[in-house]
Amino acid sequence: VAALIEAGIIDDMPWDLFAFDMSTSYYRPEELFVGNGYMLTMFQDELEMSFDCNAGTEQVDWELDFGWNLIGVPFGQPLTVANQTVTHEGNPYSIATAADAYLCVPIFYSWSAVDSAYLIANTLDVWESYYFVALDTMDLNLFPAPPGPVPTASDDVPGTFDAWELTITATMDGKSDRLTTIGANVNATDGFDPVYDYPEPPNGNICQVVNTYFHEEDWLPDLSQNFCRDIREQMVEEEDSWTMQISTIRPGDVTLTWDEIFNTTPAGYEFEVCNPSSEQSIDPRAV
Repeated sequence: VAALIEAGIIDDMPWDLFAFDMSTSYYRPEELFVGNGYMLTMFQDELEMSFDCNAGTEQVDWELDFGWNLIGVPFGQPLTVANQTVTHEGNPYSIATAADAYLCVPIFYSWSAVDSAYLIANTLDVWESYYFVALDTMDLNLFPAPPGPVPTASDDVPGTFDAWELTITATMDGKSDRLTTIGANVNATDGFDPVYDYPEPPNGNICQVVNTYFHEEDWLPDLSQNFCRDIREQMVEEEDSWTMQISTIRPGDVTLTWDEIFNTTPAGYEFEVCNPSSEQSIDPRAV
């Protein structure tokens, strides 16, 4: 890669390669490192590339910095997210227990070129890159073990008063943001909880057609002010409200849908979606 950059050859190729870190955002790397993830941009519909390399066979410990880290799978087989661990100050944690200890956000984001959107991955696939949020410096321990069964995120039963969620999908020109989720949980707070509240993936992907989020300036001011999930403490008042913001790559109509509203929310709850600009409101259970 370094030789291509120095010779200027990469400028004439139908692809470009980027690494990522919090201080410089995206940049062209001069070296490729085991465990790092990279973003490959193509300037044509199809591209065939070949690499002369060997897949890893031993555990890889990758040092994470605070904030967003772009990682890859250095093995010839996919990995289950829930089976991976982190080490902080010499102590091992599962991804779930690390989130409980306020050390990380327990999800990996992948970019889908087909959907032009970010997705949450249960499996880390070969040749894919993933964004992972560390809330402190630590090591991510990747094991070359085959994927096991994917456990549920918690023992909470969705759709009860103690634990409910509602995912709102925003669609424009056939491309959708499927991450935006509101809800309440008996174990959550109204502030930032790494187990339940997820920051928006890093800005900079110019291909994302539509993006929906909740703006929270004080939750993680050194990392992000926009969040795709806002799960609050169990409701004790008669009503609560969430303010969702929508941004698009160009002017156009955005359609909001909530396909699982009858499955993941309590039957006794009433919902109302309001547009402050038009002062219109609808009952999402009725449409």
